[in-house]
Amino acid sequence: MWRQLQHGFRALGELVLPQACGACGRTLIDNERDWCLACSRRLLQATGVPSCGQCGRTVGPFEFTGEHCFQCAQESWTVTGLVRAGPYGSILGELVRKAKFGKRQELIRPLASILATRLEAADWTATLDGFVPVPTTLASRRQYGYEPVPLMARMIAKRLDRDCVPVLGIRGKPRPQVGLPASARIENVRGVFNVRKHADVEGATLCVIDDVATTGATMRECARVLRQAGAAAVYGAVIARAGQQAGDDHIT
Repeated sequence: MWRQLQHGFRALGELVLPQACGACGRTLIDNERDWCLACSRRLLQATGVPSCGQCGRTVGPFEFTGEHCFQCAQESWTVTGLVRAGPYGSILGELVRKAKFGKRQELIRPLASILATRLEAADWTATLDGFVPVPTTLASRRQYGYEPVPLMARMIAKRLDRDCVPVLGIRGKPRPQVGLPASARIENVRGVFNVRKHADVEGATLCVIDDVATTGATMRECARVLRQAGAAAVYGAVIARAGQQAGDDHIT
């Protein structure tokens, strides 16, 4: 009975206020959900861009050396593997900005669904004990009005039948990574994160969830702290990988 009432209220609401595409704002028509057809095509294009399974960068067909791309093979990469939905210079970057800076909390659900679908295809997802959200600073919570990444992590964990384990905390008042040069990002997050008191990650296989990775400094620091606390392996997953490669910024 209650489900019938909910369905009726939803249908009435859509008659009064028709659902709009989360990306472009166009009114959705029959068989369209969350996105209009044009934006769905843009999302398919973005999520189809090949990436390195270690660092998440956009890669071409001859840019792998074994399991790594040429760039991350030369780096100290503490994350065991990384899944991304797509490049930041695509519709995915637009949606992340709308969700955070536009305070569009309703976009987190479909974005979480996109990333969960990518995680379902990863060969390591079945080994995970839980998902760890990158924690939100107090300043960011005030700016956004909610916590985008922890909310997304909870949705992904529920979809994939895993635990959401918010074991990471933040020390002090770190500067935002946005706008900092690559050389400053690693130093900016060094020592910022800690494993919360009484949290037990000994022997666990975990996946850190974030919205965007640019240099990977935040992801790597989170992984370092978790491994130091005893985690057996730490993977990562992000909606968008912002890039140091030209291909990342030309997907419309």
